[in-house]
Amino acid sequence: MISKKDIHDYDFNSIEEYFNYIIDLITNAKKEQAVNLIRELSKAQRLDAYRYYTSAQSGEYSEFYDNVKKMLIQK
Repeated sequence: MISKKDIHDYDFNSIEEYFNYIIDLITNAKKEQAVNLIRELSKAQRLDAYRYYTSAQSGEYSEFYDNVKKMLIQK
């Protein structure tokens, strides 16, 4: 589980910024780091991330977000 202290330690203001950081890592070919961050999420936080990515999903990035959501489920 990622705590508020963890969020602060990463220098983020919210869990959504953490979710965005995961996307940035994947975009920059740092999938292993992204997977490690996903593993730190609790089941509830993974569900929140899944919902967050679903709401952020749009046209040309649809397949990308689908792949990220699959990572959340698998890990």
